[in-house]
Amino acid sequence: VIGTAAGVTLTGNTLTVSENAPDGVTFRVKVAAQTDPTVSATKTFTISNTAPAATAITTEAELRAMNLNGSYVLGGNIVLTSPWIPLGAPDNEETGTTGVGFAGTLDGAGYTISGIVIEGIDKGNEGANVGFFNKIESTGVIKNIGFESGTGENDGLSARCWSAAVAGYNYGLIENVYTNVKVAMTAAPGCPGGAMVSTNHGTIKNSYAIGQVTVAEGGTHGASFVCANENTVTNSYFLNTAGNCAIGWQKQQNPNIQKSEEWLKNPANFIEAGWDESVWCFVDGYYPMLRHEGFVAPAPLATISITNTEEYLDYNVEQQRTLQINYVIKNLENTAVTFALQSAVAGVSLSETGLVTLSDAVADGATFTVTVTSVEKTDLTASITLTVNRANVEEIIEISTLAQLKALTTTTNPADLAKNYRLKNDIEMEGWFNENIGAAANTAFTGTFDGNGYTLNNIQGGNAAANFGIFKEIGAGGVVKNLRVVTSDRRLYVGAASAAITSVNRGTIENVIVEGEIMCTGVWVAGIAFENYGTIKNCINLAKIEINEDASSLSTKAGIACNNNEGGSIVDCYVDKTVTTIVNALNAADAALDAKCEETSVLKTASTFTGWNSDVWTIVDGEYPALKHN
Repeated sequence: VIGTAAGVTLTGNTLTVSENAPDGVTFRVKVAAQTDPTVSATKTFTISNTAPAATAITTEAELRAMNLNGSYVLGGNIVLTSPWIPLGAPDNEETGTTGVGFAGTLDGAGYTISGIVIEGIDKGNEGANVGFFNKIESTGVIKNIGFESGTGENDGLSARCWSAAVAGYNYGLIENVYTNVKVAMTAAPGCPGGAMVSTNHGTIKNSYAIGQVTVAEGGTHGASFVCANENTVTNSYFLNTAGNCAIGWQKQQNPNIQKSEEWLKNPANFIEAGWDESVWCFVDGYYPMLRHEGFVAPAPLATISITNTEEYLDYNVEQQRTLQINYVIKNLENTAVTFALQSAVAGVSLSETGLVTLSDAVADGATFTVTVTSVEKTDLTASITLTVNRANVEEIIEISTLAQLKALTTTTNPADLAKNYRLKNDIEMEGWFNENIGAAANTAFTGTFDGNGYTLNNIQGGNAAANFGIFKEIGAGGVVKNLRVVTSDRRLYVGAASAAITSVNRGTIENVIVEGEIMCTGVWVAGIAFENYGTIKNCINLAKIEINEDASSLSTKAGIACNNNEGGSIVDCYVDKTVTTIVNALNAADAALDAKCEETSVLKTASTFTGWNSDVWTIVDGEYPALKHN
C-alpha cells in the first residue's frame, strides 16, 4: 500500500478493508517483482463504505430499544410515560474502569423527547455520572434534538452528584441540542450538576440549556451548563437564572456561556454566532426553536428591553449623577412607555422621560430599580437595578507627580489606602524601585485609583522582589481603573508571584492596559495580577513576559493572572500572543479565556472590542484600543 489509508491492511497478496474505513478514500497498491523491483504495476482503489440509512424512531418503545452502535432519526415528538433508563455505562474514575457508551448517531430531526424522568440514585452507578446517556463515545453524535422534562417534584433528573441532562460523560459531538430538564443533585456538600453534560471530553456546539439545576448547599461546586469541561464548548449557552455558574467544578463563571433570558430570546445573537437557520428558527421573544417537518413558526412576540449597560452610578463623578434610561420595543406599533421606581429610595428621583437624578441625600451602596412599562401592553415590562457608589465623596485626591504617588507606598496610615485618587497627567516612573502602594502600612488598597486615561511610564522597579506589583494588594472594594502602564526599556524586573498591577487582587481592575517587557527571576509571573479573587475586566496585556533561564523548571507565566481563584472573574480581557509570546490567560488552560489570546491583527480590529465603553476607550481599526483622558 502506497502511503497510509485508515482501515486498510495488506497481508501478502490479501487486501482487507475494515468496516470503519472512511467512505470515499482513495489509495494505491503497488506490486513489484522480487527479482527485479523495477518491474511493477500499480492499481488505484476507492472505498465505497456509505453509512447505512438511519433507523426511524416514532414510538417510545422504539426509543427504548436503541442499541449503543446504531444510527437513528426521530420521526416525531416522543413523550416518555415512565422513567428513562440511561443508555450505556459511565467511566469510573475511582476504580479506573472504562464504561461503554453510545457510539452511534441520534438525529432528532428537530423533534423533542419530553416527559423525562431519570432516577439516578441507586441504579447501579451509585448516582454519579448519570444522564439520558450515561456516556457518549468519541464516535457518538447527538444532534438536532430537544430534551424536556416537566417541572413537578419528581420530574427531570435526580442523582447524587456529577450528573447532567444529556450525558454523564461526553467524548463525542453534541450539536444543535437544547435541554429544558430539571436537574437536582442531592449529595452534600454541593457536588456539581449540569444542564447539558457532566464531564465534557468532546464537543458541544450551537446548543443551549434553560432547565433549572440545583445542588445541595454547603459546597464549593455549583449548578451549571457542564460540571467539568475538558475540551470544547462553542457558541453554546446556559440561562443564568437556571444555575449559579457556567462550569460546576469550583463554580467557574463564564459570561460567554451564561446568558440572560432576554439575550437568549434575541434572534440577532444566534445569527451573529453563526447558528444554522435551516436547523433553527429564531423569533423575537422566544428561545431558539428546532425546525422539523411541518414546523410552523410562531408570530413574533412584543418585547421590551433596556439598553443601558451600567451596573452602578458613581456619585463621586459629577457626570454620573444623572442617567437617561434607554429602551427598545420590538413588534409593537405604539412604542410609548412609562417609567417608575420599583420602590422609593432617598436621594433618587426619576422623571417622566426616564432621567434618573441623584441628590446629595443618596447613601453609599443604595440600590434602586427602574421599571419601564409599555403603555399599549401593560404586562410588557423591563427593569434595571443600579447601585450607587459615593464612598469618600468628600475628597478625590489628584496625583500629578511621582512624589505624590510614592507617598502611598510610605504612608503608615491605613486610612490613606481607602481614599479616592485620580491622575491629572502622565507620570514618569524612573526611581520607582521595589515600592508597592500599601507596603509601609501593610494594608490592601480599598479605595479607588482612577488613572483617568493617563500613563505610568518607564517603570523599572521590582529589582527581582517577590510579590511585586504597583499595588501590594487590591482589597475587597478596591478599584484600579482607566490606567496605562508602560515598562522602561530596561524592562520591569520582578521576582516570584508578581505581576505589573498587583500580586493579589480581591477588588476590581478595569480598563487597564500594560505594555513593554517583564522579566521574572523566580517562579510564577502574570501580566495583570498574580492571584485573582476579584474582577479583572476589559484589560489588555501587550507586555512581553520572560522568565530567567536560571529559574526553576516549575516556572509559569500567564497573560492575565496566574490563578483565577474561587470568586474570581476575568471578563473580556485580551492578550497579544504575537508580542507577549503567551497563549494562555491563566497558569492553567481555560478555553474561553485563552480564546482571547489573539494575534496583533485581531487586537487592532475595532470589532474585537464590541461593547467596550466608548467614553473610556478610543477604538479604531489598525490600532490597539487607547484610553481617553481629560
